[in-house]
Amino acid sequence: MGETFKVGTTEVERGKAVSLRMECSELADGTPLTIPVVVVHGEQPGPVLLIQAASHGDEVTGTFIAREVTASIDPRGLRGTLLTVPMANVTAYLTRTRGFLHEERSPINMAGAFPGNRKGLLTERLAHMIFNELIIRSNYVIDLHTGLTGAICFPFVYVVPTDNRYGTLEVREGMARASGLPLVFRLSRERAITFRSGAGDYDRTFGGQCDKRGIARLLIEMGEGGKITKEFVPIGVKGILNILKYLRMIPGAPEPAATKQLSFPDYQEVLADRGGLVWVEASLGSRIKKGDLIAKIYGPLSLLEEVISPVDGVVLRLITHGIIYPGAEVAWIAKVENE
Repeated sequence: MGETFKVGTTEVERGKAVSLRMECSELADGTPLTIPVVVVHGEQPGPVLLIQAASHGDEVTGTFIAREVTASIDPRGLRGTLLTVPMANVTAYLTRTRGFLHEERSPINMAGAFPGNRKGLLTERLAHMIFNELIIRSNYVIDLHTGLTGAICFPFVYVVPTDNRYGTLEVREGMARASGLPLVFRLSRERAITFRSGAGDYDRTFGGQCDKRGIARLLIEMGEGGKITKEFVPIGVKGILNILKYLRMIPGAPEPAATKQLSFPDYQEVLADRGGLVWVEASLGSRIKKGDLIAKIYGPLSLLEEVISPVDGVVLRLITHGIIYPGAEVAWIAKVENE
């Protein structure tokens, strides 16, 4: 059949799709810790695209999107190789949490733990295995995320960062356009380093490590943490298939977006000043004006606070928890720039 693609100890022939597990380490009871990987090795040679989901273990909408995309690809019609890691942070996935609950000292944000450490904590070992077995062998990477548990994000894609130090900007922009997702977050490198939802040292993030090696990486975010957001799954699947078409890995042209794709360089966090029961009035993905009502916060007997939008924009993220503490994020408002 020609050239094989080897992952761990498994060799996959051209024109075949194989589900396998890479052995990484072990749990406290000696159970082997393995990472599930699907390899779809096309009949025709071409680039390698990696789809990664659930580097935060509660972000399972991406896991389901990755599953749906992989299952829809016929290796006989694929040019190149599709690698899928549907649950990168296996230990956190098993505890249904963002990070592994039983990590020494505290959970680690896996997104900021790359390139990992072969002798480190379990999360670092998982990152090391994924990085060295899969990432550095890829030409393109799609990194799937959702909101935290208790928050939901409208579908958007990051182009991170918006410089071209490693020569990947053109293809990243092309992938973002081809996806047809409704919003594109074109944040600066400076913003990528400092913004609150980031992972700390950018050079140790998944995206930073891809950038340094000239691997075009796109981060896609949609859905609610802790559950599969059904209405967004078709959007994510279509977006990734469009990217595969853009990269000429599968036949056809990307399907046009249903609406104009809007971009934004930043978003406004809207925080609660009071704690209590939160009743959300705004709709995810809707247009909002400065002064519009986003949510109400109630105490046992009275209304404590009306949360008002400080800017015009699009509702990018909303709290889904029924209770809220002072200082918590009620909403993100994307400051769109190409109306």
